[in-house]
Amino acid sequence: MMESMWNLDLDMIKTATIPPAQILESQCNYLEQITKGRVLAKVSRYKKPLLYGNKVMQEIFNEPDDKLGDLGNTPEIHLTYEFFLTSPTTPNYKFRIMIFSYVTGQYPVEILLSEDIAIDIGENMRFSCSTEERFNVILSRIVNSTKVRQVIKALNEMAKQEDGEVLT
Repeated sequence: MMESMWNLDLDMIKTATIPPAQILESQCNYLEQITKGRVLAKVSRYKKPLLYGNKVMQEIFNEPDDKLGDLGNTPEIHLTYEFFLTSPTTPNYKFRIMIFSYVTGQYPVEILLSEDIAIDIGENMRFSCSTEERFNVILSRIVNSTKVRQVIKALNEMAKQEDGEVLT
């Protein structure tokens, strides 16, 4: 009988990570629950390309299907999003927390923060997180930054006033 050629230890294979956009979507849901829908965090596709070194990564999703090849022959697709705060009472207002971008392989994720938030959490305005764990740590610091908390409080208070609630 021939020996197995499968030199495979399934316990050693890294499990799939959660994409950064999905992590942020879950945090959006939590904020909506916490604020009873008064303040909303949103994640949406960002239309402008981010610079990677000296190279601009263009979005290719709008190209006709005949220009897209099979996955093995296409360049890495950079997914770029913005993460922002808004409120149903201020639908035309948006406070951009960050822009983030990553390739289909998910990590590293490139982050671009507002200057206020970057200073508050002790990071550069532009940096990257190479793992899901690092991204989660940084995200926690970002959403708990002084500036983000101030904007959430202001939007929440405006919504309460709109609803005729007594402010505390």
